[in-house]
Amino acid sequence: MIGRQSILKNVDKEEISIEIISYKIAGFKYRQPIIVIDNTDKVTVEYKENNSINIPKITFLYRVISNSDTQEQIIIGLDVVNVYLMHLSVNGNLKDTSTYSRAFIHYFSFLAAINQEWNDMSFIQSQRPTYMFKNHLEAMYRSTDPESNLAGSTVKSYMRSIVNFYRFYVSKKYPFINPPFENKVVKLNLPSPSSSMNSNTTIEVQSSDLRPNVPAQKAGVILHKLRSVNKHEWDLLDKILRVDRKILKNSNGYLYSGSLPLEFSYIFLIMRYTGLRRAEVLTLNSSLIFKPNIEQLKRGYVSITVGPKFGVDTKNDKEREIEFPTGLMDKVYEYLLSERFIKRRNKFLNLNQSGDQKRIPIFLNNRGTIYSKESANARWSEIRQSIVKKLNYEFTHKMHNLRATYGVFRLFSLLDAGMKQSDALVFVQTKMGHEKLATTLEYLKQTEGAKSADELSEIALNHLFDIHDKAIK
Repeated sequence: MIGRQSILKNVDKEEISIEIISYKIAGFKYRQPIIVIDNTDKVTVEYKENNSINIPKITFLYRVISNSDTQEQIIIGLDVVNVYLMHLSVNGNLKDTSTYSRAFIHYFSFLAAINQEWNDMSFIQSQRPTYMFKNHLEAMYRSTDPESNLAGSTVKSYMRSIVNFYRFYVSKKYPFINPPFENKVVKLNLPSPSSSMNSNTTIEVQSSDLRPNVPAQKAGVILHKLRSVNKHEWDLLDKILRVDRKILKNSNGYLYSGSLPLEFSYIFLIMRYTGLRRAEVLTLNSSLIFKPNIEQLKRGYVSITVGPKFGVDTKNDKEREIEFPTGLMDKVYEYLLSERFIKRRNKFLNLNQSGDQKRIPIFLNNRGTIYSKESANARWSEIRQSIVKKLNYEFTHKMHNLRATYGVFRLFSLLDAGMKQSDALVFVQTKMGHEKLATTLEYLKQTEGAKSADELSEIALNHLFDIHDKAIK
């Protein structure tokens, strides 16, 4: 499973949760079906054996409807999406559909939230789901909330995927009452070849009126740059994560004090000390956690490999080796032996009897299902609110900045230990899975002005998790 979004609705006073999830299937062959009707009108399906197509991976979408009162779950395939994804793989020769999958998760979660059907094309253009989604994406691009803000490139990618999806169904003569969008022609002026007498060549490109109003990214500019949490900010955050685990919650506009679930303390600590992304840490499974031996504890860290082969949803499905502090590893191992986790694990196994019984997610809610990214976002917002209200500090960091914090502090500790700058950059780039060194270079700029290696050391972390000093209970 590589992605999910959840929507809560009240139906007859029962809490109904609708989740759009994706499930990835790797390495299978597609055979064209042939429908045969015999003399008795019996219908059978046969397959062309000599005309199979190898599909390296494909991502299908499902709608999961859960009732928290009855603990019942209904899983329904989003066939309208899955047919299109199959078309992209079989006819479009697309090797990986996960990019489209992410767009569709976002789109159909949005439709569920506004109680709208994908094919409900109103006479009023602004009330059609495609135009509402365009406005929604533009609002997310402009949002000042770090957790809901989307990069311009992401907004354009999502909208382009949705337009192509509807173009497919228009080409199949799907009976939309009104068109999902209006086509228009965009003229582009391009330099003419050197052999041409004209200075410019004009070409016409088919487009739509659903192009998001998002400025183009300038070459060489990294938008929405990640910021590292500084020493003082980390002390404030660390107090909440590992000392008191008390946060401010919001209920009908009123704030009240509540407890931060233990699982989220570990989720945020792992992001901070390993550089894992949110989706990566949420899909960590118990097979990667073990009891560190004495030598490993003395060394201060262990290396583990993450990627789809190990059940972890890494970006672009790339496998990489990460550092995991042994003090933190030891605490997570203890958690896996706790009665709290065992109860959740058993519920998970009951819900997934046909799945992989060895790769059990570490972070499960009390229903035995994996935490969604929305749950993580909500807890992070409560933590941020607690720092602002209780500690009177303007804490504006988004959750993903925990990953940047690992990168900046780890880079500083390597440079302070005497490692060559080029080697340190490559080391951090590899551990964090950055495709471009330019991203890691942004972290280098943030190491300037750091005070001492004692404050920023990233390897000797055992003291941070000593059971006599700020231990998580």
